[in-house]
Amino acid sequence: MDPLDLNRLSKFRGTVLGAAVADALAFPYQHYSRTFLRSFAHSLAASMADHHAVFHPRGQWSDDTQSLLATARAVSEDGAVNAAGICARLVALRRDQLLIEPEPSLVRALDLIADGHLGLEEAGLGPGHAEAGAAPRAVVIGLWDHDRLDALPADVDACTRITHRDPRALAVASAVAAGIAVTVATEELMLGEFLDRVAAAAGRHDPVIAEAVLDFPRVLSISEDRALRHFEAISPDDRYPASADGIGAYCVPVLFAAMYYFLKAPYRYEKVVDRCLRVGGRIDTPAFLAAAWSGALVGEEGLPAHLVDGVFHSAEINAAADDLFARAASRGERSL
Repeated sequence: MDPLDLNRLSKFRGTVLGAAVADALAFPYQHYSRTFLRSFAHSLAASMADHHAVFHPRGQWSDDTQSLLATARAVSEDGAVNAAGICARLVALRRDQLLIEPEPSLVRALDLIADGHLGLEEAGLGPGHAEAGAAPRAVVIGLWDHDRLDALPADVDACTRITHRDPRALAVASAVAAGIAVTVATEELMLGEFLDRVAAAAGRHDPVIAEAVLDFPRVLSISEDRALRHFEAISPDDRYPASADGIGAYCVPVLFAAMYYFLKAPYRYEKVVDRCLRVGGRIDTPAFLAAAWSGALVGEEGLPAHLVDGVFHSAEINAAADDLFARAASRGERSL
């Protein structure tokens, strides 16, 4: 394998493993308050912690990594983003009660499909359901389409609409995928390019989110607490009330919190994750997304080896990244 291919494979692994490691680091601290998590003097991303529920092994990840793996396997097998294939894997996880602490909207959407109430054409919770449950799947689409950006919009929309059809959820998933595509394809992150590509992707569905992305050079200069309050004020929705205790399931603040902590220290993976873990609330998804971007940028070599070794089923996760890379390379459209 030539050096260019080896570098790109490292970035695929860095993305997938990086996201899974952050998910596993977040899992024991899920739903704790911001005040409590900020009280820890040591880095929360330095090592895997034990979960308070003794039946979860150290290094266990949540439904975010399960969604990523299901999507990656479906795309690798089909050689394309086939919504039916992705949906079948997700429904099987739900049917067999294998989803680990799933976000409620994901469960509801999959149950409607599994019970036969909705076909794939009508699947996906409608407007008003703007949770971040679809965003982890968009990481796979960003990898798959990083070298053919013309296919990315349709692919990320098809993958997202399996569970969510609200324009905000589509905008956030599109932003996530575009961010992955940028970071996989570059060796040096350029803030302007990253924000322009993310804003353009999000703007297809929600101009307010796109405008907020372009405002990030200013946002990066303000304090953490002010930034978090600012994110809560973007597209406010009474169905997702803001809380000083931490972040919720609403996709808009989840996206912007992940972007904020990633762009504050994009090449410092552990610092990115540690800051996300101290937000409080549903910390797994912002940590997952920020870590996916950072992992895509620094590659497998930029991830702490002891954390990769400590994540549950790390070999399986690594294999999923390798299979996705190999299938993308075999398309033959152009060398990776």
